[in-house]
Amino acid sequence: MNESSARTDTMNTDHKSNENCMEITVDGHTHDLNISDVPNFKDLIRKIELELVPEDRVLTHIFLNGEFLTEEQEILYAGFGIDDIATLEVKTEEPVKLALTSLNDTLDYLPELAGSFEKTAEKIRSGDFAAGLEYLNESLALVQNFNQLIEGVRQVLMIDFFQIKLEDDEGENFAALSNHLNNIAKEILAAAQSQNWIELADLLEYELSPLLYRYLGAMPFIIEAVQKSEKSN
Repeated sequence: MNESSARTDTMNTDHKSNENCMEITVDGHTHDLNISDVPNFKDLIRKIELELVPEDRVLTHIFLNGEFLTEEQEILYAGFGIDDIATLEVKTEEPVKLALTSLNDTLDYLPELAGSFEKTAEKIRSGDFAAGLEYLNESLALVQNFNQLIEGVRQVLMIDFFQIKLEDDEGENFAALSNHLNNIAKEILAAAQSQNWIELADLLEYELSPLLYRYLGAMPFIIEAVQKSEKSN
């Protein structure tokens, strides 16, 4: 084999190697990731989490071809082909810091969320069922996001909610709130499906809204538990 042929073979080998790799930017640092076994965007993100994200951090932001993806967009792009990805950048955060930021945010939006259910009840009682149900669906989606946040904090930081006592008239622990929320959610769904508008409005205003205020009163205790978790680590 002459020198020219050898050089050509080497270039072809390098080209094939590059085809099997993709440049991934993680917190400003670029990494070459082997993607020969990755069929789509969803599997690529999973591989990034396993191989490029440090064990003490979690993935928080994804920028696909320069555009930030919301959680809904991540789901929509799950089957997105690898060949359609020009650039991919991700950002990560320490779980405790992320949890504290998210939990502190709840102190602002829980009162607003409780108020939205009260307004929804007013709409339903006035006979404006279409608007009331639209507000209800939007608000319940936010409650679901809040519940997922709390559950994520519990699982990732391994905080025992049964050990967190609530300083209110009910004399319960924080874990009991989740049971109340699940039970009320089932009752609300049943009332909506049976079109029992009076019961639905009452559940929203007199059960769910007050429960969210109880959550609001309990958040400082959860935040304190997360802070203690940070110090212990």
